[in-house]
Parts: sequence; structure tokens; C-alpha cells
Amino acid sequence: MDRLIFVAPHMQQLFEQYFPRIAYRVEKEVIPNGVDVNRFAFRERGPGFNLAYVGYINHKKNPSLLLQCLDRLVREDSRYRLYVAGVHQERRFEVYWNHMIQTLGLQDHVIMEGWVNDIDAWLEDKNFLISTSVHEGCPYNVLEAAACGIKPVVHHFHGAEKLFPETWLFRNVEEFVNIVQSPDYDSRAYRNWIIDHFDQTDQIDAIDRLIASIKPVSVSLSGRSSDSAALHERDGWIDPSTWQAYLKGEKFDNGLQLVIAHPDAPLVYRQELLKDLVKGQAILDVGCADHAPLIEQKLQQGRWLHAELARVARRCVGLDVDEEAIAVAQRLGYPIYRHNVLTDPVPDEVKAEHWDYMVLGEVLEHIDNPVAFLQQIHEKYRGLVDRLILTVPNALKWLNQQAARQHLEIINSDHRFWFTPYTLSKVVCEAGFEVERFCFAQGPGSLDGRTIDLLQRYPALRDHIVLIAAF
Repeated sequence: MDRLIFVAPHMQQLFEQYFPRIAYRVEKEVIPNGVDVNRFAFRERGPGFNLAYVGYINHKKNPSLLLQCLDRLVREDSRYRLYVAGVHQERRFEVYWNHMIQTLGLQDHVIMEGWVNDIDAWLEDKNFLISTSVHEGCPYNVLEAAACGIKPVVHHFHGAEKLFPETWLFRNVEEFVNIVQSPDYDSRAYRNWIIDHFDQTDQIDAIDRLIASIKPVSVSLSGRSSDSAALHERDGWIDPSTWQAYLKGEKFDNGLQLVIAHPDAPLVYRQELLKDLVKGQAILDVGCADHAPLIEQKLQQGRWLHAELARVARRCVGLDVDEEAIAVAQRLGYPIYRHNVLTDPVPDEVKAEHWDYMVLGEVLEHIDNPVAFLQQIHEKYRGLVDRLILTVPNALKWLNQQAARQHLEIINSDHRFWFTPYTLSKVVCEAGFEVERFCFAQGPGSLDGRTIDLLQRYPALRDHIVLIAAF
């Protein structure tokens, strides 16, 4: 899968929030649903007493709220009628629906008309289109009714404000009644909103542009893409090969400017990215044990990185110096050996195999001399390990900039260094490694839509740097 198309911005945001592992690996685009406005006869209308509901009746459509809203209206004026073009999908809600109509005395005010094929004709005598859904993408019932000049009255589901004018939205029964009874009614404005935002012609043009932008990727007999650099760029990876003369000290520039990110790179989460990198590989996880009292808690929450890597890797062995934490990990069934990479010889268990990756996750910032530390790793493990994966806190991250505006620094008190892409690459290069690529990744924790948009547009504001280097 190369691209995901969403019908609304909030659908993309929810997908990225709940499925980050998939979201960062594909390009995403929003193309709203489109309406052929010529199919729907427009006429000027005004406030009235005929309410329309179009669609299936199920838990997502929130029929409980629909009946409560109607009941309140009928108590204000008995002329209101709700016409339903749709059928039940859930037996429990069908029982509830019929029961509440009887209990509230709405038998003469709810007209069930079953499945309707010609919605345009059916809407002819309706004054309002009612939607009480708890969740929608880009609902056609609202779009089509507005195209006819009918005023939509839409429950304020998550993301509704990004699709429709605030004057169409209600949050509770009181606001619903106020909208329906308001003298404000502008059929032309409702249709124009659809033409401006959901005209099918615009959507077809967007789909045509999307299809035209998809370029075939040629693949060699070895199975490797002939355009791997472009693929890395699309995924947010940066190739620093043009920096080599500066990293090696062959050139100097007191004001060197480097491209460290591309705008609108997929929002990548650190743990999911590392899992994807090491899936099916043999890895050494250095400094992996975490604080002993936190291991079991993080394991239960799915936040202990070592356990998550071990779950997807073909072979995963941990190396650490914290005896208490190692004892906890071993009791839980994870093979972690006590090993100081600076002073101890390589364990026989490690020398017996060849490893695809060594992972140093959030370790380097704790080390007194990171260059010497990495040099020892390079000398001892060259020939045993193919590549190094490093992750460190990003000095440029958004939280740091927010704190600086308040004259604060927020930091783990055991950290010795902050890194940027260049300074991290410089340290890794001086230790004898060849830097291949890096990207920015986000840490755990929920994000609001505005922050997600910011971090996607400006990847260099994310929490972590992930760098891959060859031994």
C-alpha cells in the first residue's frame, strides 16, 4: 500500500493517532466526498415542520439523541414530524426505538418510510436534515440535503467543525431546538457551501491529479528499488552523504546551513519505527534494561522498548550494566547479559552469531564521553554487527522551544548532552562509523490535532532523532 486517501481531515488525524505503525509508512491525502449538484434540484425553502433523517439506524447514528431532540421539539409545537428514510441495522436499537416512541408519545410524529431510492424527490417537502451521529467521515446525507437548499442540523461529532459551518452544528438538545426554531434560513448559502467545498468536479480533479502523481518504482533483480533515495525522502529519512567533508573535518564553515527535514513527512513514532526496522532481524539491544521499578509497569503498558523489539525481531539479546534491572528482566524471561561495552570483552554468546543491528535507544545522552564510548563499540563489534541504530532526544524539539519561551529548560537530570542531526552525525562519524540516514520521530503520548499538524509540517520539532550508521 503506497497511499491512503481520507474523506476528511479528522479521519486522517484519528488514523495517525490510533494506527501510527501503519500511518508513518504511507503517504496520506484528504479528498472529501463530492456531490454532483446537478442531480439535486434546488429550490428556496424556509423554516417549517418537516424533519428528514436519511440513513441506517444503528448505534453510530445515535438514535437515542434523535428521539430526545424530536420529543423536545414536539413539546414546543405538535406540528413537527420526523420522516425517516432508512432501516434498522441493530435489533437492540430497533426495540429501544419502538419502545421510546411509545413511551414519549411520538407515534404520530415519527414516520418510517423504509429504504428510499430517489432521495432528491423524497426531500422535496422537507425543511431540515437531521444528523445526530457520534462519528462520521464526510456524510453524504448532509451534503445532498444542503445541495437541495435544505438546512442541515448536525450533532457536533469529532471533526464536524472542519467540514461544516458552526451555524449547522449543535452540542445538546437546547441548541438543536434553537437552530430548528430560528428564523435564520438561507437555502442559497447551504447550496453554495456544497459547491465551494464538496463539488464533485473538484473531487474528480483531485483524484486525477493523485493518479497522475503516482510514479511506478522500478525494481532491480536484487529486489531493491532503483529510486531508494526518493523512497527514503518520502518516509522522512535524510541522507547526509553531502555532509561528509564537514563531518570528517576536511571542510569548515562557521555558518553551515543544512537541510535536516522535508516538510509534510509522515508522523513517525519512535517505538513503532524501531520495531519496523528490526522486524525479522537479529539485534543487540544495548542499555536496554530501563529502571528496575518501571520494567513490569512498562511491560504491561506495552511501553518497554526492549520487550517490543524482542517481540518482532528474529533474535534479540540485551546488554546492560544495571544488575537489579537485569535480574527483573531475566525473571520475566528476557535474555539480558551484564556487559560494560567500555571495559568488558564481548560475551561468547554474542560472538557466536552475526547481528544485523545494534540498537542504542536513548543511551548516548547519558554517556560522559560519547565519542570514546562509540569508538569502543566500533572496535569490539566491527565484523559482528552490520549497522548501528541510535536514538537520542532532539535538541530542536517543540517542547524545548515552548519551555525556552518561559525561560525554562525541561530535562532528565542524568543527561549530559543535547544532540542535533549534525552534532550526532559528527560524533558517530568521529567514532569510525559511516552515517547512512536519519529522521525525526515522536515519542509516546496523545497529541491534539493542531500539534499533529505542526509536527507533520515541521518534522524537526519532533521529540527524537533516529540515526542509522554502518560499522
